[in-house]
Amino acid sequence: MKTTDIIKGILASAFVVLVYSCGIPKVTTKENSVNLPSSYANNSVDSTSVAQLKWKDFLMMRT
Repeated sequence: MKTTDIIKGILASAFVVLVYSCGIPKVTTKENSVNLPSSYANNSVDSTSVAQLKWKDFLMMRT
């Protein structure tokens, strides 16, 4: 009798925890604290791009 009361209490507690943990969390957003310039000096463009690398060459470099 005492063990069944303990088991019922544990199951009830687990159910309450399960119900409260299934809620959808609130989505928080942070606004930018740094203002970025609309354009950078010299309008420089990066000439190297990984998009130009073929996948076979990439895999050969790793071995």
